[in-house]
Amino acid sequence: MKSKEIIEILSTIDELRTITDVDIDIGDISISVKRNLHSSDSVEEPILPLFTKASSPAALAIPMTTDHSIATAGQIKFARDLVGKVFAGDDRAAMEFLAHALQLPLSEVPDINEWDNNLSKDMVSEILDRLEPLWKNNRRQDGR
Repeated sequence: MKSKEIIEILSTIDELRTITDVDIDIGDISISVKRNLHSSDSVEEPILPLFTKASSPAALAIPMTTDHSIATAGQIKFARDLVGKVFAGDDRAAMEFLAHALQLPLSEVPDINEWDNNLSKDMVSEILDRLEPLWKNNRRQDGR
């Protein structure tokens, strides 16, 4: 390593504000640099975001519009499509299946047209977990 390269490395280290201790080992050359920070070279603390209390007026002004327990539109569409494919228009069998899958009485099973507002992610998960194997079995039996 040439002395010019070593001088460039040392000048780069001197310009740094936060690093005070550097050890460089290149082949048989070893360089150790320790530098003391002067009061004018003080290290700046990073600015971290501040948090507010949940009960503060600023936090309460932000509306909570997203209900994370409601299933997404994609999940609901996928579940509707699978119900339609597996039961091929047999609404009675579909409702009985849903009652069994959701562990609800038949009268409490949400209507498929109201799923957009009523179906939770857990409910969709139960429906899909039970429908997907049925759909795969139907496809195998049909020879697809």
